[in-house]
Amino acid sequence: MKRLLLIITLITAFFPRAHSQVYGNEWINYNQTYFKFSIINDGFYRISYNQLLLAGIPVSGINGSNYQIFNKGKEVPVYVTTNVPLGLNDYLEFYAVHNDGQWDSVLYADKIWQANDHLSMFNDTSAYYLTWSDQPSSNHFSEVINDISNHPAKEPYCWYASEYVFGAARSTASNLSRGQEALPGESLFDSDFSNTEGYSDTYLNKNAKSYSVYTPYPYSGGGVSNLKTWVIGWGLTDHFLNISVNGMVVF
Repeated sequence: MKRLLLIITLITAFFPRAHSQVYGNEWINYNQTYFKFSIINDGFYRISYNQLLLAGIPVSGINGSNYQIFNKGKEVPVYVTTNVPLGLNDYLEFYAVHNDGQWDSVLYADKIWQANDHLSMFNDTSAYYLTWSDQPSSNHFSEVINDISNHPAKEPYCWYASEYVFGAARSTASNLSRGQEALPGESLFDSDFSNTEGYSDTYLNKNAKSYSVYTPYPYSGGGVSNLKTWVIGWGLTDHFLNISVNGMVVF
């Protein structure tokens, strides 16, 4: 459990809501006050009574059931230890994720041009907003009795998604795809975000490269695994590509 070092910025919205077009601020209730804080690592976070108090939040006048946390325009599920005003030992708990490339996709004329939707072109910091309503939130976790009697039979396996994200360093031009050239054969590029522009792996030419993907406890009873990858080609000549898994060519 990560205890959140709460550095909060007060956000007071005063501009009018836009009605004719979607701008991304439709989630804001202009009758509420929002406190902004940043997340850079995925995980469970806890905001304690003392942290709320030090941030200037009037905890004695807010029911625990009325707290809300937003990220990317959506309310995040939250566990609060009480439905009445928080006491000294009460807290809020929630799962938060870092900033990925999801919102970078709007920078491209066509979203399928994005080279890497798992890594932001700019930074890993994700903005979260804490607020409270005058009505109980419908997005709170409720405690349930852990009754494990008469449980169903164990499933033989479960699906597990393992990912390897390239370009995480964001440090050199060697793992940055500059995108499609504005003029074929010339090193001229548009000022907007071009096809395949973004951070990827370092280039390779006429050689092989190996990657290890974490796949714990594989199921040996059969079944099918799915592999999804992005490949970016550079240059005007034909490209030849083989992808193998454990020595067996799959593409």
